[in-house]
Amino acid sequence: MKAYKGFNKDMTCRGFQYEEGGSYETDLAEICECGFHACENPLDCFFYYQPGESVYHEVELDGEIVSEKGGTKVASTRIKIGPRMTMADMVKAGTSFVLNKANASPVGHEHVATSGALAHAATSGDFAYAATSGVCANAATSGEGSNAATAGGSAHAATSGAFAHAATSGAFAHAATSGAFAHAATSGDGSNAATAGGSAGAATSGHNANAATSGDRAHAATSGDESNATTSGVESHASASGDLSNAAATGDLSNAEVKGKNAIAAVLGANCMARGAIGCWLVLTERDVEHNVLGVKAIRIDGSEYKPDTWYALRDGKIVRVEDWDEGL
Repeated sequence: MKAYKGFNKDMTCRGFQYEEGGSYETDLAEICECGFHACENPLDCFFYYQPGESVYHEVELDGEIVSEKGGTKVASTRIKIGPRMTMADMVKAGTSFVLNKANASPVGHEHVATSGALAHAATSGDFAYAATSGVCANAATSGEGSNAATAGGSAHAATSGAFAHAATSGAFAHAATSGAFAHAATSGDGSNAATAGGSAGAATSGHNANAATSGDRAHAATSGDESNATTSGVESHASASGDLSNAAATGDLSNAEVKGKNAIAAVLGANCMARGAIGCWLVLTERDVEHNVLGVKAIRIDGSEYKPDTWYALRDGKIVRVEDWDEGL
């Protein structure tokens, strides 16, 4: 069975080390208990491994395979790790998954699909799918565990239920979710992804695209050039890997990171931190317990005084490395 799996950036999952091309085997498989876990729907991987903090791979499952009731999570006794999937790959694969599910749905079930231009698809039931493949089309769901996907340019996908996903693969498209633990992802240039629920994720892979989250412990990630990632919730994370991009976190206890050339990471809340690659700029803010601004400083990651891939914060008016800060963040 082909499926998709998320990992930490070092290719570990729950303490087990994997590698691309590797094959692994175990004795038993049970959902959330034992075996090798993956998701049939690529978008479901974002629930377990947040964009910007994780890597994703296509995998092949074999042996004993157990499926989650009402979901796409599966566990198996054998797994082979396939090629790495970019965010664009994940969004396109997720869009295809939802389109196929909607098209294959029995009559009378809460699944709809359209393939014509300027078409619309909508569902209100739980565990429902809405899918469009035409240009300028729209897909919307309001039930929990739902998915909305569009593959056409200038299309829109939106969900308001918890545990829902919205994905678009066309340029200038938009994906939005308002439920907790929901994810919005786009792969086209000039597109936007936004989430309003806590612990949700927004991700874009196109150039000049934007990802934004407003919920606590949420994540916003962009990989295209001249893109922006913004979070406003507490304990959230903003990440931008493209050149001339920006990552900004305004919530307390949040962090921002940038990896492209001439990029900027800014943290505006209390007890926040930022890091960047060589040549990037960091904007650090210090606030008191009443959230009054005590100071703001900007530094350039030059490789000598300020090191790349190192977390920095503003403390007592001074730039400090987070690992050197005894009290931590």
